[in-house]
Amino acid sequence: LSSGEALVEGMMLAIKDDGSREMYRGVTPVQGEHVADALQRHLSTSDQLAARVRIQVEDGVARGLLVEALPTSADQAALTTERALPAWADGPLGAVEAAMAHGTLDGVTWQVVDDQPVAFRCVCSHDRVETMLLGLGAEELSDMLHTDGEASITCEFCQERYAFDGDALRDLLDTLRLLDAAPSDPGEA
Repeated sequence: LSSGEALVEGMMLAIKDDGSREMYRGVTPVQGEHVADALQRHLSTSDQLAARVRIQVEDGVARGLLVEALPTSADQAALTTERALPAWADGPLGAVEAAMAHGTLDGVTWQVVDDQPVAFRCVCSHDRVETMLLGLGAEELSDMLHTDGEASITCEFCQERYAFDGDALRDLLDTLRLLDAAPSDPGEA
């Protein structure tokens, strides 16, 4: 996909991981537009962020830039990103990054809050998989225990395998029983 090609109609799944145990997922229709345009529309409608997104593909390498205004009001955020948009809507992404690294872009002062290299990393963990299994409920866990005697889950992103033997599944069932027995209203305790 080159930066000038439009996408076919479809759906885009946006996943936001804020470092907590839960990831936020949103589905946005792609309406014959670039990935960056669909993501920017998602941010403005679903997350209500005043942000600009650029994605550029050169020689088979994709790079991107997300700029979010963090002012005191939503109106000021929209104004800030709209003022800066013409300066970096077109042209080489590297030139935009260089200008922003120096603190200004077309008269708008910027502060780089975070700069991270793109890396292949996964946030899966034994605890997250255990939480997912608990979310299946006692009936499904009991079925796994009686049918297979164990559970094996493979992360589709990093291919890490998590194994839960019969004892681990019984422990999860005990946890569910304790949770079900606990009062739902803290005032009942």
